[in-house]
Amino acid sequence: MLNRHLLRGKAMQTLYSLEHSQRAAYSIAIDLIQHSLEPAWNVDKSTVDFEEIAKKRQSAQDILERNYQNDTIRFDASVHPDVKKIALEAFTFYKNQLSKDYNFLSKQLESQFNKMYDAYLMLLLLLIDLSDFARQEEIRIKKSLAYQNQVIVLEGDFKLKNNQFCEVLRQSQPLQKEILKRNLSWNNYREIVHNLFRQVIRNEEFYKQYDQAPTTDFEQDRTFITELLRQVILKNESIQTVLEEIDPHWVENAAIVRDMLNKNLKKTTPNFFELTPLALNWEEDFLFVKEILHLTWKHQLELERIIDQKVENWELERLAQLDRIIIRMAICEMLHFPSIPVKVTINEYIELSKRYSTPKSKQFVNGLLDAISQDLLQQGKIRKTGRGLIDNK
Repeated sequence: MLNRHLLRGKAMQTLYSLEHSQRAAYSIAIDLIQHSLEPAWNVDKSTVDFEEIAKKRQSAQDILERNYQNDTIRFDASVHPDVKKIALEAFTFYKNQLSKDYNFLSKQLESQFNKMYDAYLMLLLLLIDLSDFARQEEIRIKKSLAYQNQVIVLEGDFKLKNNQFCEVLRQSQPLQKEILKRNLSWNNYREIVHNLFRQVIRNEEFYKQYDQAPTTDFEQDRTFITELLRQVILKNESIQTVLEEIDPHWVENAAIVRDMLNKNLKKTTPNFFELTPLALNWEEDFLFVKEILHLTWKHQLELERIIDQKVENWELERLAQLDRIIIRMAICEMLHFPSIPVKVTINEYIELSKRYSTPKSKQFVNGLLDAISQDLLQQGKIRKTGRGLIDNK
């Protein structure tokens, strides 16, 4: 299941993408300036003052450089109308593009969670489909043998068709409702499902032992499904390819979905099945990830200034991009999330730096966040509320 640590990582990745979008938008804005004031094709080039045009372009670029991080663009009274026009056009393009990119990437973050849940549901549905196909396969083979006037003697009795764990899934109204609502199906992957059963599952030793057992109870059926997921389904290349189509971040999210399935395997009984939520308090956690993303992006300049005050210029230039994002997020969390203790915040972002950034990041992030938090506490800018928060001091 998702937890706050993983959610911080997702927000960090989105901020990383936003910074790349920001650079691209700024680069295009500069290109717009550099291609402005071009004389018409039918104008005599000998009459054009290209040096004056170059000066205007440079002036517009300087204005953009000074203002692109502000909410509005400011001009001196002496600015030439041509310069004002092209600088304003470039600034407006940059801001509009940045807004589009933020909306797109923030929606993609939400979509990523939906796709992760789709992959989880598709794996549950695959268990039902495999059980159904086992029944169909048994009928097909029996008809084939009868058509050939052969004695119908099958090795095993396709016990998966009556697997009690699969039957609980099949009868679950919440599961069926979610599958229908999200329009999920293995219909486009029928051949993969059929080959998985015929060529892979039926050749597994644990399957043969299960299939040839005289009878099985719910616990044995659940144990078989556990092994089926662990040994076959979650390792099969064809299934992995399908899951990557459903969830482009499947490689990263697979462990989360596996944990969700494990909770189903442990908690399900013959009379009880409950879909595993993405997180224990999903609505609250999803609000958290949206807020940490929005506030870190919104207060980017303010957060950068706080960092600037604590590091030398040469250190700031050497600071890895991910480290800068991680530190900004941590400061934002200290300032704007009063219910989260400072120590918790620092520890969480140290862990993120260990997982995603450079080998030396842990110590640098730790030292810098500790120093910044002390300053902010002394200035009274960090105010924590809630029971048991010793960081209120």
